[in-house]
Amino acid sequence: SMSKLETALNDLLYDWNAVSNFFEDPHGMLQSEGLCADEINAVLNQDEQRLSVLGIDNALVSAALSGAHSKTCVR
Repeated sequence: SMSKLETALNDLLYDWNAVSNFFEDPHGMLQSEGLCADEINAVLNQDEQRLSVLGIDNALVSAALSGAHSKTCVR
């Protein structure tokens, strides 16, 4: 099964509500997904070393965050 961290990142790729929530309050959105402070900081800082320790490929984070960005930038 996926970790909460993986689930949160997948939500940012596929769930428009999650993307919207993330754009308004990145920290709050990740917290509501059940992530701990360490995980939240790793995602928001795109800390590759920490993410790999957590079992997350930085490419997934980049895709999730760029997806969150590009969708909100499109008018």
